[in-house]
Amino acid sequence: MMSGMNGKPASQEVVRKLVHASAAGEFQGVVATDISNQSKIRELLQRYGVSDVDHLLIELFKQEVDRLIRSDAREALVVAELAESLSRLSADPAARGLGARTKAMALHVLSSYAEAVEYYEKAGRLYREAGREVEMARVERAMVDALIYLGRYDEAIRLADEARQVFVRHDENLLLAQLAEDGIDDADGEAELGAEDLERAGALHEQAAQHEVRDQGGRDAQVFEGLR
Repeated sequence: MMSGMNGKPASQEVVRKLVHASAAGEFQGVVATDISNQSKIRELLQRYGVSDVDHLLIELFKQEVDRLIRSDAREALVVAELAESLSRLSADPAARGLGARTKAMALHVLSSYAEAVEYYEKAGRLYREAGREVEMARVERAMVDALIYLGRYDEAIRLADEARQVFVRHDENLLLAQLAEDGIDDADGEAELGAEDLERAGALHEQAAQHEVRDQGGRDAQVFEGLR
């Protein structure tokens, strides 16, 4: 089902109107964790021409986050949080997975690694439920970096290997190449880094986080490119 009214698909313009409406407080107290006010939320959405929360709508929100994250990662997180909240109204687990993945990505860029992992894990479960194996593996690949920062090296190695197996099975050569570039997995499918190597990498990450002055268009954008 299309998310626009009268069979018309939702647009980026509609998404930006929803973002502005949220910033103006129109969704305040309505988008709750338990989505207890579904009828009220849907009424608000219909006011902006949205009849259904589907994968298309959440994809458009993700595109807005992609645009913002290069210049203002904190604003991108605000939009990602709205996307994730609204995605919980969808009957499509892939749409809910995309909402969780979008929020995880924004949290990751802002170095909120523990919370990012929570949403990556949620996204992975939802993609598994939807039968979207490649998308699930892409989430696992993105999660590897956050796990290294958290010192969870064995999990990072395991997830990198699981992602590699999925990419091989689906002939996703570009994603395989990107995984190899991450330095966790090699072309033969064996873990390239051992736990001690990853621990050193984690220490370097922590040192960089403590001493580096992060500019929104610099490292944030670089990290973001690795998460898409």
